[in-house]
Amino acid sequence: MNDITQEDFLKIVYEQPEQALESFNNQISSRKFKHQYVGTCDDGRVKTKITCYNQWLEKEISVITNNGQIGISPFNVTHIARLNAHNKQDELIVIYGYFAEEYLRERDENVYIDGICNSLISGASEGLFGGYDRFIPEYKDTKPLRQLSFDDLKELLIDPWHVLAIEALSCGTFICTYGEQIFNIIEEVNLDNNLFEQLIALEDEKIIYSCKFPEVKDRLPIPSMVDLWREDAYGPQPDEAYEKAKSMGLEDGFRN
Repeated sequence: MNDITQEDFLKIVYEQPEQALESFNNQISSRKFKHQYVGTCDDGRVKTKITCYNQWLEKEISVITNNGQIGISPFNVTHIARLNAHNKQDELIVIYGYFAEEYLRERDENVYIDGICNSLISGASEGLFGGYDRFIPEYKDTKPLRQLSFDDLKELLIDPWHVLAIEALSCGTFICTYGEQIFNIIEEVNLDNNLFEQLIALEDEKIIYSCKFPEVKDRLPIPSMVDLWREDAYGPQPDEAYEKAKSMGLEDGFRN
């Protein structure tokens, strides 16, 4: 922002829409992005389509603020971001970026205009994530992820030396070693929607245990893990849940 603070701009948005639009146009005239008013939320927040030229994809992509297309997660005092952007053909392109603004707490995403634009311009898509050379060709001959069945998942849960890790940003699933202070990611695997729903149901019924997995946070941004409900590690399991777990062969064999 050049001649007006974000707080003053937001105040104008809600009190003087015409003046706000003129002021907004004036102050962003030199910025490398396009904007278009889309609508207004029920709570008064303005939906704005922001379009930038992504330097890695070498084409324009857009995202709409206050429309469920922008997700941010704390990273120290700043944030990492995932944007569900779209190209001119309205095809979804997931972009990962970085918001340098500290301690973001506002619900109105128009406050984060710098982070949004920087992510649209410099953020990497899933195909280029981790790459810094736009001309690096993607390796196509990759081995497909192993599809887990329920029996595979059951075997993994019973195994005391391995757990299933789930990364919240990408929804990726990984088999990790566990125990004796060794936490290695050994394989990325695939769970279909039905298996994911079964996993959630097992957790809701307290048949399996789920918690954060900070031991692999240096490799997975927002990890959690699921494991058999082991009472020596996770505390007492409800009796009804234990009986159901036992009927499924998912009980803790060392329960007192």
